[in-house]
Amino acid sequence: NVIPIYSYMDSEASVTVGEKATLTAKAKLSEGQTLDTSKDHPSISLTAESKATNIVQAATNSADADAFPATKAKAGTAVADAAASQAKAAEAVKSKANAAQNKTVHLAGAAVAYDGASSSAAVDVKGTLDADGAINMKAQSTDALNVKAIANGLGATATGTAPKINAAIAVATGDNAATVNVEKTAKITSSQSGVYATAVAINSLDVVSNVTANATAVGATAVSVLDYTSGATVNINSNIT
Repeated sequence: NVIPIYSYMDSEASVTVGEKATLTAKAKLSEGQTLDTSKDHPSISLTAESKATNIVQAATNSADADAFPATKAKAGTAVADAAASQAKAAEAVKSKANAAQNKTVHLAGAAVAYDGASSSAAVDVKGTLDADGAINMKAQSTDALNVKAIANGLGATATGTAPKINAAIAVATGDNAATVNVEKTAKITSSQSGVYATAVAINSLDVVSNVTANATAVGATAVSVLDYTSGATVNINSNIT
């Protein structure tokens, strides 16, 4: 009685300004207007944002409902009812004995869940950015992983024994990265404001395994494994004015 669940997601976002490309934002202001030089309202905005959300849950019960539900008494005389009751009791004992001999032996009752994700966001500038106001370059990668394995070890079923071992295994792996690259060939100028380069890597990771052993189990184990890397990088390889 093993329930395996597997899921993997990959997400990527990128913005590239080629070496021969030129982006220009020159403001022509009416009389009385002023140039907004804030980061929140840039003249040139380059944004790459990648998001991955992956939720995986595996759960198992090693027992069915009552295999021998009570039967309703039939109307009749007291003698007939007693005889019928004895016959039913004998048949039930015989049925249970036969069922015990024919039951499938369950060695394990296990819930296994694997959850993986990879997310990347990159802004790569090789060409020219020229603006009066602010220039904002931002890369953001966001990952959310939620993996749960729940093994509930109960008793035997009508056709099988209770598992000898109860196990819950939850595994999460992945990575996310955010990068802003200003290459050597880039020319970035903001004549009246500033240039902003931001890389953000965000992750939310939840890994849970929970096991309940049945009464006759010889062993029970719950294992949670997390292997994840996250990074944010800003590389400036040219002059910015």
